[in-house]
Amino acid sequence: MRAALVLSFLAFSAQASPLELYGVGLKGVARGLANVAGSDDLFATFYNPAGLMDVQSIEFAMLHQINAPFLSIDLNNPESAVLAPAKPDVFQNTTMGFAVPLTGRLRGRAALGAILEIPNGLLLRARALDARRPHWFFYDSYADVFVAQVAFALRLFDGLDLAIGLHNNTGLNGRVKLRLDPVSNRWTQRELDFEFTGKMGPTVGLKGRYKNWCYGLVYRSPLAMDFATPAEVALQGLDAGMLLELSGKSHVLPAVVAAGLQFEQGRLQLELAAEWKDWSNNPDPSLDASIDVGGSDLDGLGLGSALDAPDRDLQPRQSPGFRDVISFGIGASYRWSKAWNSDFGMNYLPTPIPVQLHHTNLVDNDRLQLGASLVWHVQDPFSLFAKPLDFGLAMQWNQLIAQNVNKALGTLDSIGGWRSSGGVLSANFGLSGRI
Repeated sequence: MRAALVLSFLAFSAQASPLELYGVGLKGVARGLANVAGSDDLFATFYNPAGLMDVQSIEFAMLHQINAPFLSIDLNNPESAVLAPAKPDVFQNTTMGFAVPLTGRLRGRAALGAILEIPNGLLLRARALDARRPHWFFYDSYADVFVAQVAFALRLFDGLDLAIGLHNNTGLNGRVKLRLDPVSNRWTQRELDFEFTGKMGPTVGLKGRYKNWCYGLVYRSPLAMDFATPAEVALQGLDAGMLLELSGKSHVLPAVVAAGLQFEQGRLQLELAAEWKDWSNNPDPSLDASIDVGGSDLDGLGLGSALDAPDRDLQPRQSPGFRDVISFGIGASYRWSKAWNSDFGMNYLPTPIPVQLHHTNLVDNDRLQLGASLVWHVQDPFSLFAKPLDFGLAMQWNQLIAQNVNKALGTLDSIGGWRSSGGVLSANFGLSGRI
């Protein structure tokens, strides 16, 4: 039993992927999802890699993002609930990137881009909370994970660009082996072997222009982080042991199709965009945990299968019932002068999580996303760069539309009804430059 308690601490904990929730880059954070046709800097690597063809010289950037949730889950009957709601933490990340227009025979015909996001203090963190515990699924149960993306863009002909890129996710697999001497009550073998595995999926982007109009279309493939941590405990001198297996999927990224149409006139850019996410194929986010006790000595006593837990027939995997969603947004950019420009955005993002009427309490609300940025173009005082540097600040507020949930079982439910509300503030600041 003590071995099982020790091994239980090998479960993981986590926050959400900021790229999917809040965006990346000052313009992208300010405009939200309405940055498909208008994406024209190195962060097009994420939004629409075909936009890399609008990069005229080598670009680089370094940005820092702070995401502060002001969220609450208020239970109708907190005294009788068997599990208290979980609270998401503030989390931060730093993003670096570059874009390079190719030269030689490919001058004006091809470009490369890459971005790298590093969670501050962590490279990988995964969390799979009990589905009965009320918790913010996208702000608490996801993975804060090292993100790398690359893309290659090609101009097919004037007015039409095509690009393909790769986005990544991470897997975690390993094994723990322990051997216990029941006579001396000491470990005689203690071994741990874990590996982080990379998983890649394609992104395809298209961008076209006609007079003052620009359109964009992008597809991002689905990815999921698989984790498995089997732990074996054997008893010295006996053919008896226990296998504790923890496994599941976290940080599921659904398939995404996004489209945008932008109008440009003088200093103004205005874009309308829509995005579809295939959440209906999202697997059950619950942690799989099982205990398998066996060995010839225990089987001879008839205890092998009797001590196994849980009974899989009584606790089967279940579909979370997520639904596909279509989000809409409007974004704008305006150049006030040679030294200043701003970006703005307003997006409506419905939740893919259905109302939790039965045993689960995965919390998420429809949200209204508002963003704005202010960027200052200035020559660096040390004259290290021939072209001006950009210093900027982008702020984004996600207002979650309050939701009241009354459970189907009423007072017989182990958690009961609840109300979810609040918002998340994202602050982004940094610099970019050109060579």
